Amino acid sequence: MTMIDLTGPLHPDMWSYAPMVPDIPPFEQRRWARIDERGWESDWFAMPTLAGTYLETAKHLIAGAPSIDQVPLDRLFVHATIARIPRGDREHVTVADLENAIDILEEGDALLVQTGWEAHRDDSERFVLQSPHFDLDAMRWIVDRGVSILGGDVPCFDDPVGSEGQGVNDVLFGSGALILAPLVNLGATDATRGRLTVLPIPLAGSCGAPCRAIFAPNS
Repeated sequence: MTMIDLTGPLHPDMWSYAPMVPDIPPFEQRRWARIDERGWESDWFAMPTLAGTYLETAKHLIAGAPSIDQVPLDRLFVHATIARIPRGDREHVTVADLENAIDILEEGDALLVQTGWEAHRDDSERFVLQSPHFDLDAMRWIVDRGVSILGGDVPCFDDPVGSEGQGVNDVLFGSGALILAPLVNLGATDATRGRLTVLPIPLAGSCGAPCRAIFAPNS
């Protein structure tokens, strides 16, 4: 079986929401035990939930919603469709884009949207503040089709300019769907259907957590 890792690596120089949220804690990592000193090795790290590639629940915006450790395991192993919709700086993903890019999307599936924005991950300023995103009608279209996980190679699903936002995340979370972002390697396959496995750290009481996301194309 072919498996594609959709997870961005964690390291101190990776992208960050800092251009949008200046007080977001940075990712930190240090080697505190070394083989040449102790005979064994171990690292220490600290990070916000909104870092790397993460899975997030409605608890991010809706008080009392289930936390990441309460997500049932069957929500983490699902059929998935990849929609290839190239987009540039702050461009919308629209209903027409989705309809043109998707042949099969069944209730309960994950939808993974490839815009090509992964190319800008090394420039947090542009990656975050110029992120392509969904317009409100597109998000309603996604919710109406019962998508269980919405993933993408972008860090922002709504307009990164707050005054231009349409509340698309409220619509998505209101349906009980999960957010998976930002993904990498969606272009590593020509397949548009497969199985998605998402394994978040069961961080008790948290709205989200870093995860490993793996796509296995249908044979």
